[in-house]
Amino acid sequence: MKKGCCGQSYHCSDCCQNGIILNPENLNTTKNWARRPAQLPNLIELAQFPMTRLQALQLLTQCVGDEIWSVELCRSQGVPDDWIEDLADCYESGFRSNRETIYYDNQMINQYHGIRDLDLAYRLANFLGVETERVTQSVLGPRSEVRALQEAVEEL
Repeated sequence: MKKGCCGQSYHCSDCCQNGIILNPENLNTTKNWARRPAQLPNLIELAQFPMTRLQALQLLTQCVGDEIWSVELCRSQGVPDDWIEDLADCYESGFRSNRETIYYDNQMINQYHGIRDLDLAYRLANFLGVETERVTQSVLGPRSEVRALQEAVEEL
């Protein structure tokens, strides 16, 4: 977590969702700070968040529903290590249809270790407060599921 310029940790209610911590001396105290203490999240709870809301939103917009992200890509994008550990798996190509085949660098491959962006989209939507089962119960196909999750997050 970042700290204010004086090293103290105070949260601005407009920014704490994005993991930004501000010094109250830098805020307009007559307008904003007086009503904030009741809205401040517990610092211990904030420390347990695996990522900021902004990071989660950015990752969710990159999900399309039918891709497999490499573990290295997930780490570079800020996906928490415990999520990577839970979601990563080795996927095998199916050769009955082109839809089942995994491609890497435009080459057909038999196996690929990574995270399905559909699974990541569900985890991100849950993290952002979406009731994923309710939102996706009437959609068909992975791309539609991801789009429904993205729309639900936009409506929050």
